[in-house]
Amino acid sequence: MGEGRGGVTGPGSRNLVSSWRDALAALRETAIVLLILAFVLFPRALGGRLQAIGVGNIEFAGVKIDVASVVKAKAAAQGIAGQLKRDSVAVDTLIGRLRSIQQAAPPEVRTQLQAVTSGLELTQRNAAAADSSLRRSIAVQDSVLAKVAPGQVAQEGWIFAGRVNQARTAWDARSARALAATPANVVPGRRLTTAGDVYLRNASQPLEHAQAPVLGVLGRGDTVQIVARDSSSARTGGWFLWAKVRRP
Repeated sequence: MGEGRGGVTGPGSRNLVSSWRDALAALRETAIVLLILAFVLFPRALGGRLQAIGVGNIEFAGVKIDVASVVKAKAAAQGIAGQLKRDSVAVDTLIGRLRSIQQAAPPEVRTQLQAVTSGLELTQRNAAAADSSLRRSIAVQDSVLAKVAPGQVAQEGWIFAGRVNQARTAWDARSARALAATPANVVPGRRLTTAGDVYLRNASQPLEHAQAPVLGVLGRGDTVQIVARDSSSARTGGWFLWAKVRRP
């Protein structure tokens, strides 16, 4: 799902399918929130409909926005994002174990295990798509809240900057980078630009950043100041680079 885990093992994989179905159902609810946000972006054309659905709490761009509803929707999306990450870690671990078993299994069993593994990998790809939609949704919610209720937007937290090579001189193509700069520039004091939507996470124990609660999302093109950096060794080589950032 893109964020480095540094060898952290996730919870059991029981009820993963059920969890993801619930997540997708919640995504449909988030789509309703995004429709409301579209009304905010085009108040002249859709402002009347905001009043019709009872949105009215704070004045912005000629319309009233129910900030509490946006905050509540964002909180729900944050919870789903955390669950998707935990389930993804569990599935990744299960896929790795199945691959190991396949190598020593008889041919007929190996074929059955391959079918199961392929199904799990497809599930992972679908979950990654859902995770991307969640990041975009939360980024839009943060953008609106920053205008009408800045106090509801986290100003500081940890982001997964990306995976780097063993020498820590270049980004590794096995994961998307979150910052439009070389790894060497990810140092305290630097102001950098985000290369894509990225989760902003709460403080955590060292090497456990991927398990920390989601505070919000930095959108593509946002400017951040680097406060600190941390890294953990990847099992298959290189490093997972994390950065503590602050909105300027």
